[in-house]
Amino acid sequence: MQVFDIIQMSPKEVFIAGQVEGDIMPGMWELRRNHEGVATLEVLGEAQIEAGRKGKLAPPRVAVCRGVVDKSRFDFTRDDVTLVRL
Repeated sequence: MQVFDIIQMSPKEVFIAGQVEGDIMPGMWELRRNHEGVATLEVLGEAQIEAGRKGKLAPPRVAVCRGVVDKSRFDFTRDDVTLVRL
């Protein structure tokens, strides 16, 4: 999954938004920055996101995860941030 944004929803839950082909399956996934592991997260499932009425692009997919991620460790304009199933 190519990650576009990280949203810490609560101290125990984080949303990872990005582009992915196929299903987002529950289980252990690794958040990577430039191909190096940064955090291991438990993916609980996928949040349901509605596309905007005027938008022609598909909305990003959102993985609902258990864990804490410090978003300030990532520069989404320079770093290759991915979420990979273990």
